[in-house]
Amino acid sequence: MRVTQNSFSESLVSRLNTLTARQYSLQSQVSSGLRVQAPSDDPAAMQNVLGYKTSKAEQEQYGSNISTLQERAAATYSVLQQLQTRVSDVSVIATSAAGDITLNDLSVYAGKVSDAIDATLEQVNKKDPATGQYLFGGTSSSQPPFVATRDASGKITAVTYQGNTSVNESEIAAGSTITTDVPGANTSGTGPRGLVTDSSSGAGR
Repeated sequence: MRVTQNSFSESLVSRLNTLTARQYSLQSQVSSGLRVQAPSDDPAAMQNVLGYKTSKAEQEQYGSNISTLQERAAATYSVLQQLQTRVSDVSVIATSAAGDITLNDLSVYAGKVSDAIDATLEQVNKKDPATGQYLFGGTSSSQPPFVATRDASGKITAVTYQGNTSVNESEIAAGSTITTDVPGANTSGTGPRGLVTDSSSGAGR
């Protein structure tokens, strides 16, 4: 088989071009610290890299969701503690008012109960410090969940719930969701338990 001079030259040039490209690739890997920079470098490795990046992004999102849930749960728990204290205070007032008291005493106790109702309304209309959303309005969290009706003297005569019974759920792992939300009221008989009114348990009737 005869090999022409031109054929030899072309082969040499082709080989040099291949080596030059390889040298460039190696230099690029050294300078960037990355072995795989394009899918053509190593398709299988690139697929693994993309899979890792996706998994990492998912884990970071799960971590962020968990942190948000923890903050919201802490805010909710703080309100529940204050409400428990408020209930205890009103129970003491009710016990004191049940005795032999004067009309003046009764007026004083009524004023304390009115103040407790105002304070309670303020608590159940608290916002999540992290998001600015109302804690107890269900998924209707952009407006106060409870609205008061007042008489001419400013005393609360009725309270209306304007939230809903739905709750937001956050994914904390693949296929696993959880919620820390508590709707202010639920009269449907199903779903999450309402904070102030819940027909399934008889609370708030």
